[in-house]
This record gives sequence, structure tokens and C-alpha cells, in this order.
Amino acid sequence: MDKTNANLLFEKIQKFDNIIISKHKTPDWDALGSAEGLRNIISDNFKNKNIFVVGATLDGTGLIDDEKLTPEIIKAALLITVDTANIERLDFENFGDVKESFRIDHHINNTPYTDFEYIFSDAIACTQVITLWANEMQLKISKTAAEYLYRGLLTDSNRFAYRNTDERTFEAAKILTRCGINVAEITQDIYKRTLRQAQWSTEAFGRIVIDAETKFAYIIADYKDIKKYNLTNDEFKSALGAMGNIIEIDVWALIYELTETSGIKVSLRSKKIDINKIAMKYGGGGHLLASGGYLDSWDDLDAFLLDVKNYLKGEK
Repeated sequence: MDKTNANLLFEKIQKFDNIIISKHKTPDWDALGSAEGLRNIISDNFKNKNIFVVGATLDGTGLIDDEKLTPEIIKAALLITVDTANIERLDFENFGDVKESFRIDHHINNTPYTDFEYIFSDAIACTQVITLWANEMQLKISKTAAEYLYRGLLTDSNRFAYRNTDERTFEAAKILTRCGINVAEITQDIYKRTLRQAQWSTEAFGRIVIDAETKFAYIIADYKDIKKYNLTNDEFKSALGAMGNIIEIDVWALIYELTETSGIKVSLRSKKIDINKIAMKYGGGGHLLASGGYLDSWDDLDAFLLDVKNYLKGEK
């Protein structure tokens, strides 16, 4: 526990009446769970706070509180960013207009971009960082806050299976379960699948391309695939799981169009090799074994694939 910055975060929240919470673009449950969990913690423990969670909803169909903001609110606000590795991924256009900024995160701290930070890059989830901070500060965590936070903890740890899962992860889980959440219901709700998701997973499995020399695999999809199966970004990314347990694959990627007009998203995963260096080269970042980046267009695909293969040859 970084007590100095833990106390500083508490003090900044006390000081500001207007608090904006921003997460990364195309949010997952750790991003949304961190943002909404923190919103509820602040609301339940600090009086007279105006709290706004900004950016896209989980399904990408709209914005949360953005329309409630005015220039006056933004200029007087504390911005808290959660689960966002760099400013390029931040889902808030008025970052430069806020009074002060504070980053809460669990990503590798390659590019500091806020006034203050509370970062644990070895934590499995940002929701873990927030849960342990709230507990250390002796703040009330309501059942609603705990449900949001547990969703992020569960998904970013892949049901407590990923490498950075440790005793602090289970301590956070214990704290949240004591708040009265129904672990079984949350797990069932998150991991249930529609027929469309199952059909996409089957098709994605058939699209896997494997480079035998480097044990690098990838799936390519365009926006028509998302529209065809009518899936959210998070549901679409579940195709990554089709590659993770295959013996012949060490590093894998899902490369797909976010929309018809925006660039190409790259989600990278690895069993052992650090792939964050590659992600950073392509405007992203994250963790050693789980990172993301972007391509400007499909014209950049061949260069990206060659970069990954050459990098992996050097690492083996």
C-alpha cells in the first residue's frame, strides 16, 4: 500500500465538489467496474459531491454522463482516470481543461499523463486497487459498488486464473463478498453466452492463422463481422479465448475494426513473452502478457505481423 498517494487521493476527493471519472475507450468490465464502483464509494462516503462517469457504455451504444457536463463544471473538476494506460486511450476529450487529474491504474507506468498517480502495475485489476484503497481508508463499500468492483476483478483475472492473481486479489474478493454480493449470480451473468456469441466463437476458431516458427497466432475480423453477429466489443473480444489454451500457440492476437470509419484495434495476449513492447510501438500498451494497440488502416497489417514475428524470433 502506497500510503502517501492513498492519503493524497482521499484528500483530493475531499477537496473537490466536481469529480469526473474517465475510463479507457471500448471499456471492459474492469474499466466500467472501476468507474462505477468508485462513483458509488465517493457518493456513499463524501457529502455534496457531483460525480460524473464519462465515456462509452459497455456495449458501445452511447455515453454515460457526458451530456451533463458544462465547461464550468469541467474547469473546476478533479478528473480521476481509471484503468487507462496512456492518454491516447482515455475516453474523455476535455482532459486538458480540468483543474487537476489523478490516475488510478494497474497498467505499466510507461507514460505518466496526470498530475497525481496511484498505480500498482503488479495488481491483476484496477478494481483490486480501488477495493484495497477503499478498505485501507476505512470507507464504506455498498453492495452496489461491490458488484461493480467484483465484475472487474473476476474478468481481468479470468476467474482468478491469470498469473498476477495473488493474495491481494483474494483479499479484495473477500472484502467484496462481505458486502453481500451474490458471487454465483455475477459469474453466471458475465459468462453466459448467446447463440450469436457461440456462433462467432466457432467462426473465429476456424479463422486462426498460426506461424509455426514463432508460435504466433491471429484472427482477423472487420466491422461487418461485428454487425453480422450484433455483438458488443467485449463480446466480440471473447474470440481471444479460442487461442489461449492451444499448445501450439504462445502469443496470439485479435485484429479487428472497431467501426466502419475508425482504425483497427489489436488485442494481444501471451503466455510468457512480454508483448507490451510491441503494443507500445502501435500506440497502445497495458501489461506484459496482455496489451492492446492500434493500426491506422488495413494497409498497416502486413508490417504489424512482420514486426511481431521478428520480435518473437529475437525473444526465443
